[in-house]
Amino acid sequence: MHARIETTLDDLIAQENIRVLFAIESGSRAWGFPSPDSDYDVRFVYARERSWYLKLFEGRDVLEVPIDKELDLGGWDLKKALALAVKSNPVIWEWLQSPIIYRAEPGFMASMLQVLEPHFSPKSALHHYLAMAAKGLEELVAAEEVRLKRYFYVIRPLLAADWIATKNSVPPMTVDELLTLEEENSAIVAIIRDLIDMKSELDESATLARIEELDAFLLSKRERCERFAEKAKSVKHPVESLDEFFQDVVG
Repeated sequence: MHARIETTLDDLIAQENIRVLFAIESGSRAWGFPSPDSDYDVRFVYARERSWYLKLFEGRDVLEVPIDKELDLGGWDLKKALALAVKSNPVIWEWLQSPIIYRAEPGFMASMLQVLEPHFSPKSALHHYLAMAAKGLEELVAAEEVRLKRYFYVIRPLLAADWIATKNSVPPMTVDELLTLEEENSAIVAIIRDLIDMKSELDESATLARIEELDAFLLSKRERCERFAEKAKSVKHPVESLDEFFQDVVG
């Protein structure tokens, strides 16, 4: 699969005349809870030649290939990625922290993370993660039996939101790192780790009975994070440093 990912990226580079600045895994494999049949969610950031950005009408700022059961691969133009970061879309911070990197220009990811650091808005990121968890949480509490996968699509965003509420900083990407805040809550950590082990052996359609203790934990996290989000302040910094970074990359 890694060879297929590399070939697909090389084909896009040739077809679109782009530079792939970095390409990473962004789904359950990177979050730390894959199933045996989990697909590969590859995301990348790319740049075009400077002349492309000087056109009166710019083209599309995303690239995608047809999705199949094994591979979901898509990327953002660097300009789009930086513009979304100004709005504190936390997705780009996640990509830059992925533990699975397929390729990257030397030093680029660290440089981008550094230039983006002042633009992280805890309030905006909190709302993002709470929104991610909301639908799954509603489905969870309304059913007697739930998909194992659904639990994780509530656990991870709520742990990320709680990280922001606790540390007022960018949350890590992996569940393992997020769980370091729950060291005193050993029972919940044990439940989540058992679910991770279970998911590693079962396919994506596996279901289980609801876990009352875990449900109560997740609901309390949501309430805590919602209270924090109400009081949190938005962050807005000048974008000159991002302009300079963008111009340096595209030449």
